Amino acid sequence: MQDNKEKDMVLYHGYRVYRDGRVLSQRGKELKSYYFTYPNSHISLTIEGKVVKKNKALLVYNLFSDVPADTALNVLRFKDGDTANAAYDNLYLVSRKDHYRECKEQGRSSNRFDEKTKKKIRKEYYEKNMSLRALCGKYRCSLLSIQKIINQ
Repeated sequence: MQDNKEKDMVLYHGYRVYRDGRVLSQRGKELKSYYFTYPNSHISLTIEGKVVKKNKALLVYNLFSDVPADTALNVLRFKDGDTANAAYDNLYLVSRKDHYRECKEQGRSSNRFDEKTKKKIRKEYYEKNMSLRALCGKYRCSLLSIQKIINQ
């Protein structure tokens, strides 16, 4: 029997998950990922009659890795920086401590927005009725970051 590293495809509740990041339905149609926490992050699967949202990259990583990702301790990152590329060879884990240190050094922490930008975000949300997802895309940040700013 081959180990997971040598397999190109794994069955997961009837879905075919490929090492290159593709997920195919039982009928062979590729599932399209959608914006949840960041662009192309999640897919919807029907498991035992219930629709379940799954992080596509995390699913691929866990199915092809010998050691599943413990997201309480680690953050799943993309080697090429492209969150749409969920290929197993493009994924790696970094400790949360190192991840937050790198984010802070690169100015990507949740506190990266100055008060002027935060005011602008609130104005666009409340007065211009811009959606949370649109704000995430415009300011290249997570949904949680936008929610924190709006709720201040």
